Amino acid sequence: MTKNKTPEKIERDLIELVPRKDWIDLPHLLIYHGRKICKARNPLCEMCVVEKYCPSSRLKTGKEPSDLVASVPSNRSE
Repeated sequence: MTKNKTPEKIERDLIELVPRKDWIDLPHLLIYHGRKICKARNPLCEMCVVEKYCPSSRLKTGKEPSDLVASVPSNRSE
């Protein structure tokens, strides 16, 4: 929905995309979506209604969530 990283810029982008009447419901819908469909360890991309807009979709990348986590560098010094 946005390529921005800061909350203020993300909010501005979403304000342009989402009708004002839906502003109250949107955060709740996104939270629900994250809990039921877009789970960090096992996303259900094939059931996702916004999958075609998702840059992280495993249907597009061919990568499973464990592959994506393994490729992220850790900042921890062990």
